[in-house]
Amino acid sequence: MFWRLGFAQTSPVEQLLENADVTLQELMDEEELMQECKQLNKKLIDFLSVHEQIDRMLSYVVEEPPEDADDKTRYLYPYKASEVLAADLAPVYDTLFASESLTDKLFSFLDKEEGQLNVLLAGFFSKIVSSLLTGRPQQTLQILDKRQSMWKLMDHIGTQSILELLLKVVSEAQEAVQDGPWVRWLLDMDLVGQLVAKLDTAQSSDVHENAATALVGLLTRNTMASQWGGGPPACPPHFAKQLLRPQTVEDLMMRTLKGSPSSLEHGLTVVVELAQHCVRVAHDQGDSFSVAPSACSVRGARSFSFEDDLEPAPEPVIDIDLDVEGMKKESVPQAVQGVLAQVEGLVEVLRKPPPIPPIVNSAGTLDPPLGSTRLKVLEVLQALVGLDYQSVDEALCSLKALPAALDLFFRYEWHNMMHNLVQRMLETILQKETDYGLKASVVEEGRLMERIVEALDANDEWVQQPKRCRQGHMGHLRMLCSALMRASQTCPYIREHTQSPLWTAFLAARPDLLSDLNDKSFSRSADVGHMSPLAPAPSTGDFMSSMDQDDDDVLIAEAVTDLEAPSNVPPQEGPEDPDEIMAEPIDKGVDALTAGMMKLQVSPAQGAPRRPIAKVKVSVEMVGGKPTTRVTVTALCA
Repeated sequence: MFWRLGFAQTSPVEQLLENADVTLQELMDEEELMQECKQLNKKLIDFLSVHEQIDRMLSYVVEEPPEDADDKTRYLYPYKASEVLAADLAPVYDTLFASESLTDKLFSFLDKEEGQLNVLLAGFFSKIVSSLLTGRPQQTLQILDKRQSMWKLMDHIGTQSILELLLKVVSEAQEAVQDGPWVRWLLDMDLVGQLVAKLDTAQSSDVHENAATALVGLLTRNTMASQWGGGPPACPPHFAKQLLRPQTVEDLMMRTLKGSPSSLEHGLTVVVELAQHCVRVAHDQGDSFSVAPSACSVRGARSFSFEDDLEPAPEPVIDIDLDVEGMKKESVPQAVQGVLAQVEGLVEVLRKPPPIPPIVNSAGTLDPPLGSTRLKVLEVLQALVGLDYQSVDEALCSLKALPAALDLFFRYEWHNMMHNLVQRMLETILQKETDYGLKASVVEEGRLMERIVEALDANDEWVQQPKRCRQGHMGHLRMLCSALMRASQTCPYIREHTQSPLWTAFLAARPDLLSDLNDKSFSRSADVGHMSPLAPAPSTGDFMSSMDQDDDDVLIAEAVTDLEAPSNVPPQEGPEDPDEIMAEPIDKGVDALTAGMMKLQVSPAQGAPRRPIAKVKVSVEMVGGKPTTRVTVTALCA
């Protein structure tokens, strides 16, 4: 009503536009400039889309302000100009792309010498070009190609905003035309090789960090698209393939291990992601499904090699390749071989890390600290152990990599990130059905059981002192005790060591620890369809071994747990078919064991090797006059 009666206030921008002599600076001084642009004020947009006005706005972004410039010229006008040019205004973009002089002026910002970019202006420049890539991808990519601007982006990759722009170009090149000329354009310039070369010792730490970030981004982009998008990647992982080539991996490892401390730290970031990428691919192929595929490997529905393109998936088959002695001939991916060739250098980093100044904290003085470099090496070793290749395991044993990891585990009592890595690595090793070499490396050379006893005894003395709490790795040690006892149920080698006088006396002296072991419920991985090698195995308490199943299913272990249940819960019973198993919690208020049970489906692929599955039976019965939930969990080998 007020605006119909003439009370509406006219925008200051509108008032300025009524003046024929209005200048760009006057408009930029107004706070409501961008608001009017977003409201598509026609008079304002017509003014801003004139060639001369766009040229002035570009000057604020790409040209260094004079030394005596005021704050508006130095900060406000470049910011406002970048906001207008990145606002996706069609008339402005039409004028910009219609004039070669304007596009040349915009991209002339990259013509400066390496390391000479104004960081503030680089951010404004990247924002503008990113907006152009989003709104006009084909035209922008053509200009980048014509001016060879990708090479100039590589020269300035030490600037964070330029790194983000580089990744944006790669993203738009892959999405503009799937498998089209723009992807080939980036592949022909060897983008991955150029980024690896940036790890050279002559480059700065910023360049090393941003180059590593770009390589990780190229390697993980398709993985994240598949993982979160619910479908296959948008296009084949061309850049991941380039990074996984033998010569690229060799170059990466050489620059990482034989360079400066900075190239070592940031190069290891790429090596970690590369190793984890190999684990993901092996998992997708089905190899990681079996804990120890000593005689066969499985190719599942998705067939993908480290060096080849994605191909249509063949029918699931089992490849059995035996030599004259009945041992498997491994086909280790070349990317893994490249890492394995330099694994000695990685293990040496664990023993002799780059110099790091001491750190003083509430726990005392760390001299030297563990450092991010050794933490990344442990991540690489954990991934290599998870690949489950015999040649990899033999190399780790010969280099005594696991004892070196255990030395760090017991030396740095308060570094929980490292403790988690080593714990998961050891649990993977202990749950392998065979491969006694790794187990011996941990148990004998690494003295795992003796050191657990010594650490817990030392902690008992530690907590007796005033104002002392238990040491930070005590929980991890108890988990390792549980893993050892679970492994002893299936591995004669581990069982022999758990029956030693030292270990027997240790458990007898700690009934609370033994109680924890007996109370551990049988749990499974949340990964639907199979049991992960990292998932906890059945607990040792109240288990019965038997072989009285049918010819197809072999009983491994069975656990029965009775829990008091609400009286209003009706009796329920799970399905009996071990090939299609569904387990549902019957009441939210029941004990954690029942409440934690998740839906499980196991559908063994035709022709797949024998593997462990879980059979769950949940029922409510009257026990001693009280309604009681009875949970029966059976582990079968189907």
